[in-house]
Amino acid sequence: MQNWRWLFLSLMIWGAAAFGQSKISPSLERELDRAATEGGTVKALVLMSDRVDIRALDAQLYEQKVTLQERAYTVITTLQAKAAETQGPVNAFLESRLGTSVMEFQSFWIANMFAVDATPGAIYELSDRLDIRYLTLDSELQLEEVVDSAPASPTSPNGTEPGLLAINAQMMWQAGYTGDGVIVMGVDTGVDANHPALSWKWRGTHVPTNQAWFDPDGGSTFPNDCDSHGSHTVGTMTGLDPATSDTIGVAPGAEWIAAKTICSSSHTSRSIAAFQWAVDPDGNPGTADDMPVGIGNSWWDPDIVSSTQCDPSVNPYIDVVTAVEAAGIAIVFSAGNSGPGSTSITQPKNVNFDLVDFWATGAVDGNSAGFPIASFSSRGPVVSSCSTGNTSLDIKPEASAPGVNVRSAVLSGGYGTKSGTSMACPHVVGALALLRQAHPTRTGRELKLALYQTARDLGTPGEDNDYGMGLIDVWAAHLSLADPLDPERVTNLEAYSDYTTPTSIGLSWEDPTHYAGGDTLLPGSFTVEISRDGSAVASVAGGVQTYTDNGLTDGQTYLYNVVVKDVNDSLSSEVEVSWTAGGAVTPSAPMGL
Repeated sequence: MQNWRWLFLSLMIWGAAAFGQSKISPSLERELDRAATEGGTVKALVLMSDRVDIRALDAQLYEQKVTLQERAYTVITTLQAKAAETQGPVNAFLESRLGTSVMEFQSFWIANMFAVDATPGAIYELSDRLDIRYLTLDSELQLEEVVDSAPASPTSPNGTEPGLLAINAQMMWQAGYTGDGVIVMGVDTGVDANHPALSWKWRGTHVPTNQAWFDPDGGSTFPNDCDSHGSHTVGTMTGLDPATSDTIGVAPGAEWIAAKTICSSSHTSRSIAAFQWAVDPDGNPGTADDMPVGIGNSWWDPDIVSSTQCDPSVNPYIDVVTAVEAAGIAIVFSAGNSGPGSTSITQPKNVNFDLVDFWATGAVDGNSAGFPIASFSSRGPVVSSCSTGNTSLDIKPEASAPGVNVRSAVLSGGYGTKSGTSMACPHVVGALALLRQAHPTRTGRELKLALYQTARDLGTPGEDNDYGMGLIDVWAAHLSLADPLDPERVTNLEAYSDYTTPTSIGLSWEDPTHYAGGDTLLPGSFTVEISRDGSAVASVAGGVQTYTDNGLTDGQTYLYNVVVKDVNDSLSSEVEVSWTAGGAVTPSAPMGL
């Protein structure tokens, strides 16, 4: 009888251990074996069993047609509530072992999970808990290293990089869209915030620095770059030297924020922390004007197991990326530089659950006729374990952008050319900024979808595993989102007042000449509607192009919003500018140019 009892007890212990081990990823298991032999601790990600169905929530928000602010608030507070409701017991377990078998830990709400640095024993204890569904390695992420790099001319006065013209960014600029009022972001090696093409566009010049710069390891409060890779990519998003009008960025009117996570300690948890920060930089879920329209990512994870890569219950990237997108932000990845072989898109963006969610960007030569695909650009399709049988979902990359000999910012205020899909990715983020300014109510996903659906087909006819849908065309994407019957907006809006006109402000602008769909807009068929501080003050006939606002208070600053209205009451998008009656010591720069 005693032997039977001992056998039963042994089976129970063996079963519990087997159950725990089935919840541990192969990559983490290898590190646990190493640590058990050599000593030390292991960094792991601990995924909770109870999680928000973020895809269902996202679909519900689209169905309800909520605003971007309502969307952000709902997603953030729902995720935070789930974490607060379920993480207490695990948090208490980790706290009780802190300093002994647990060296450090961090909780997350962007996905219901923890990052821990603990002994194998503590990690096995965690795996036995019913409120934990899976544990995986907190991997060291790798930078998508550039293929080649060289110094470039220090300035190109009044110059525009060929890659910007290749995606038709100049068409958006001519229509008055430069990304003004929009934020872009990179998760990379940092940014040289003293660079002349970047310093004046850092959002931290006018908001608290912790809302514009995230350095989870170094703890720095002013942007810096450990490699120049991050400066180069952010430069392609929004770079412009105001002293020379040397334009290297797709959206030179946009502001940038950044996270420095791909340097000395580039663990997955650092980038997850950056995504969580990006969703709510000011710590107030009720605001959305602090969030970027898109986040560029040029890194990859070497430790993902392909057989489980498409299972959201074990792959932490799925819930994290889906949550950020549900909040209204577009995630954009580089495809990788492992081409030209098939199925060479790097992890974690070699999967798809939607046409554009894990967007991977291929690289073309924007300096050559026909925009040939770069030989190094990673090719699709998706990893075989994630194949759905749906052709569009299985094809990778999503689309391509210029990524060969791209000139942008490097360290110490210099410029350099680099090649790689890392250079293509920020072209997409910059394009999103232009589109967000033109279509301010659209989510990041909707803007990505417009770029995807309007890309210029290159290579094999139709969508293919080299170019994806083709070369992005931001102007075509804009036209696809605009109502063709809406008038274009005014351009070159300016406001002015000085000591000779202390109680008035003069406005001037250039009238539009076309509708969004391309039809001619005649001066007699529209008016220019002007509001001051939210109240209508004038309706100016087309062709006049000036207005003087009188009866103002000397020294007071006023905000003007201007829209074009045609005879059918169709409206353009708004342009705004502010100025101080009687002039100001430091006048506000006009916006919307």
